Amino acid sequence: MKKNNRGFSLVELMMILGALGGVSLLVMNLSKQTIKSSAKLQFDTDVTLTTNEINGILSDPAKCLATLQTTATPASINNGKYYITSSASAPAQGYGNSGLMITSYTLTGTAPDGVLTILYQNKNILKGSSGAANISKKINLYIEGSPGAITKCRASSTSTTDIWSHGTGNDIFYLGEVGIGTTSPGYKLDVTGDIKSSGVIYTTSLQYTSDKRLKKNIAPIENALEKVSSLRGVRFSWKSNNTKDVGFIAQEVKKQIPEIVKYDVNRDVSTVDYARLVPFLVEAIKTQQEEINKLKNKINEMQR
Repeated sequence: MKKNNRGFSLVELMMILGALGGVSLLVMNLSKQTIKSSAKLQFDTDVTLTTNEINGILSDPAKCLATLQTTATPASINNGKYYITSSASAPAQGYGNSGLMITSYTLTGTAPDGVLTILYQNKNILKGSSGAANISKKINLYIEGSPGAITKCRASSTSTTDIWSHGTGNDIFYLGEVGIGTTSPGYKLDVTGDIKSSGVIYTTSLQYTSDKRLKKNIAPIENALEKVSSLRGVRFSWKSNNTKDVGFIAQEVKKQIPEIVKYDVNRDVSTVDYARLVPFLVEAIKTQQEEINKLKNKINEMQR
């Protein structure tokens, strides 16, 4: 076999060139894949940054209302200084060269739970970049009114899970259930244990658990009239702020109806559960009414 000056035959030389070509092709493919992966990472990063910025803007109730008050499909998000627009030709503001574009904003949901869906488009897909052509992100909102006719709103989260959100001043909001002393709250505020308030509590309804299925050793209250008659209602002023008030003296109530008096060890004070006084009042009234009816019957007999 004929060889060249370096001792390689033509066949060997062709094999070497073929191997080099294969290596070159592999390097080119790896380089392209690296570029695609880098472009996808840049796009994903830009999506996250843009979504976070929009969430931050909509966390301000005034800016949220300015954006969504009259439309469920706003053309842009207004942060007071510039707009993050959504259109086929306007890229989201200020985030690199990933080809990121926002094609639409859409508000859905029923008060108080609203969801703003942001649809992103990766223009680099058209150039052979890897990744999805369209990606959607959701921002949870607290809303009053309905999409297209919002009266109040503020962002809660950049994901589908509820988180704390700051409003104006020191206001803090949460769209889900808040649990204190429990890991599975079933109400907007679910507390296991006692609650203390130094001010007035306002509510339209206050419900006490009273299901018969939860009780045992049920017995009537005895001598209710005697116990209630022994209570002393008083007027007084609180030492802490000199505010005038009316009520009972806990130590006096405890002597007659100890079940409704509780000692607060943390504050070293005695308290009265006024609501639990109601069953004693009911039984006292019933006893009193029985005595009144007996007297009526006696009077009727005397008048015959």
